[in-house]
Amino acid sequence: MNPIERRRRYNDARRKRPVDPVVSSRERSVRARAARRIRNALARMEPVVLVAPRWSDPRQFLDDLALDLTLTTGLPCRTFSFQPLQGRSVHEAWTWVLHGIAEFCGVSLDGPAAQAVTGRGFRTAVGDVLKRAMNGPPRVLLLHNVEHLLVEARDDLFRAFEAHAADHGPDRKVNMLFCGSVDAPSFAVAGAVRHVLPDYGPDEAANALIDEGASMSDEAIRQAIGLVGGVPALLRELGRSSERAPLDPTEDTVLRAIGSLNDEIRGAVAIVSAVDGLADRLELIASAGAQRIEPKWDAILMRSGLIRHADGPPGFVALRAPIFVRLASMAYG
Repeated sequence: MNPIERRRRYNDARRKRPVDPVVSSRERSVRARAARRIRNALARMEPVVLVAPRWSDPRQFLDDLALDLTLTTGLPCRTFSFQPLQGRSVHEAWTWVLHGIAEFCGVSLDGPAAQAVTGRGFRTAVGDVLKRAMNGPPRVLLLHNVEHLLVEARDDLFRAFEAHAADHGPDRKVNMLFCGSVDAPSFAVAGAVRHVLPDYGPDEAANALIDEGASMSDEAIRQAIGLVGGVPALLRELGRSSERAPLDPTEDTVLRAIGSLNDEIRGAVAIVSAVDGLADRLELIASAGAQRIEPKWDAILMRSGLIRHADGPPGFVALRAPIFVRLASMAYG
């Protein structure tokens, strides 16, 4: 399904879906609010660093963001994945990234600049491409799967962009968003606005299931969301499974429906269960609800994808999906 048709189906479904008056529209549109903030930052030519937790499906988010940004501002936008660079050498990464940026900027590469052989050469070549792009229209490049870049190549790209931004400021013609699953201090670009990609709010989760063609009643959709929360990848697999055959959303049927993700989540839970204290921490968050952040434990649980920043006041964490409790109990025996 092309992005425009997907957006049309999403909007049609959202208009038909009744709104629960007990829950405000602000609380139900978590990801849409994040998209607006990021879109506005990019339109102001502010770079963005976007941390994408496991199972958050950033590609669809960025495809929709690029479409919205183009339609609302007229800025040419493109998403660019680094996934093909997984396992590649740093020299291959330098050359591949350089050619991708040059193509997006409409700049030709000739001679030695077309083949970066050192980090310094790569940074110089990227800077030259961005400088030559000053002759063209403003544009935005949305880079994702940054975790597949070797750290050396990633840092060289960051430094090249930072140098260009320092030289040209808000007058530069190329802006970038850097998206990856790396949530560490080193995943940073000077002057960038930092965001964590949130899971769906309640209405967004329902529409995500419908968008995937889910054959489920309204009550079944509510029950499904009660089990998988707003985790995008779980909703995607559940919707696709339901599209093939109507689904009664019990814990057992949901575990079967999410397929390969079931094994991924079990693996994350198994890692947690092997660290003294983590299993107890996860059980507390699951049973007692949102808890004040404990850095010793919660940084690991965040990286595992099992918890998230809680809605409401900052400084709290919550379980991402109730179904994780079932998987954890199975892992702990």
